Amino acid sequence: MDESRLRVGYYAREKESTMTPDTPEKRPNTGHGSHTITTARHTRSVAVVGRSRRNDDGGLKKDGKLSKLFLVPDVYEDMTHHTHSIHTAQATPFREAAGATLIDSTLIRHAPSLLRVLRTGTAPPDPAWRHDRSRGVLLGLAVGNILGLRGEGLWYYEIPGRYPGGVIAPNPKEQHRPMDDDLAQAVELSETLRVGGDIIHEFARRLVVWRRENGRGIGYTTRTAIDFLEAGAPPPEAARMVYEHDPIASNGGLMRCAPIAIAHQSAPERLVRDSAALCTVTHYAPTSQWSCIIINAVIALLLQGADPDVSAVLAAVSADGAPDLLATAADDGIPTEVLTSLAEGQPISADAAWLRCDQHLIGHTLLTMQAGLWAATPPLDFEAALVQLVSAGGDTDTNGAVAGAVLGARYGAAAIPQAWLDCIPERQRLEALADDLAGLSASAH
Repeated sequence: MDESRLRVGYYAREKESTMTPDTPEKRPNTGHGSHTITTARHTRSVAVVGRSRRNDDGGLKKDGKLSKLFLVPDVYEDMTHHTHSIHTAQATPFREAAGATLIDSTLIRHAPSLLRVLRTGTAPPDPAWRHDRSRGVLLGLAVGNILGLRGEGLWYYEIPGRYPGGVIAPNPKEQHRPMDDDLAQAVELSETLRVGGDIIHEFARRLVVWRRENGRGIGYTTRTAIDFLEAGAPPPEAARMVYEHDPIASNGGLMRCAPIAIAHQSAPERLVRDSAALCTVTHYAPTSQWSCIIINAVIALLLQGADPDVSAVLAAVSADGAPDLLATAADDGIPTEVLTSLAEGQPISADAAWLRCDQHLIGHTLLTMQAGLWAATPPLDFEAALVQLVSAGGDTDTNGAVAGAVLGARYGAAAIPQAWLDCIPERQRLEALADDLAGLSASAH
């Protein structure tokens, strides 16, 4: 790996100018490169790297100058009818491991070894217990997201200077703000699953509308995939084009995937299939897909009342063809403490200090996945575990969202501090969605 390319702009999820006063300033992006997609048709500017704001002409402005990242057709046509050439000034970091190529015909649809693990869960708990745990997933995701917003983008050693008492509670003002991207996209995914039908295209449609009407916190990969969706590219083609241009495995699919585990906690085949398919609406990397499958498998086991054997889950996905996650994480330079402990059958530390990594590396799907796996194991309560994760700094809003969903499945909504629940925007909507998704699972059981 070329360490000169480990730059905030590629894995740290860049934020739009919708950052709120409580959100820490981002460091400037320093590693852009020259990116162009040419076609036989006219093109338009759709996105830039780095913090930016909309131009009057619909483009994006950075530092007072229009900066182009992607050029896409004004009217999308079948990619097989046009020749697209992609030019980059430098190689992109964090590419998928050798051999982990992916084409549409091999999107992850089956994981027989994992299905056997999922079917070893205990008998379904009583309805009231499952009701509390299902609500805990969405509410836990929400409070993890908004708690993490307070430390987002900060190094762990910067947090005490910003918050002398530590990040110990969400900002109450979040209740009245637009949802951040982690929570907002999880809500759109929940609505999609609740309605049913063609969930892939419906979710894509909802993301386009969400970006137009809100878009708070949107990251580079998601933003660019939505640009292609809005231009007419169908899923997963939009995500595939982004991935082929910039083959990185970021965490934007993972941050929103937990509603699938609620809806399909009793239907493991659908859990695997939909976790991968809904990830590839925006995130095509195989590692991103497997991260969603793994975290949703752990959440589903928790919702069944099981004490999940996370090592067995990882062994199963390896047998099912997942890339070597430990080797991929090590090659990409991110911490591997959780994956290493699980691989060696060792206890996972109750201290989240392992997450204090180089800020240039935040946003990797395997780093956030490890935050979620860690949350399934330490002898800490809901509040203490989330505070530990957020105190480690980095991509705290997304790490908090994923870990919060796991902790919610583990401890239930009743374990979430009331003061934190009071900060959630549209809390009653989230509770109703969780109830509806749990109802889908019960009807399928």
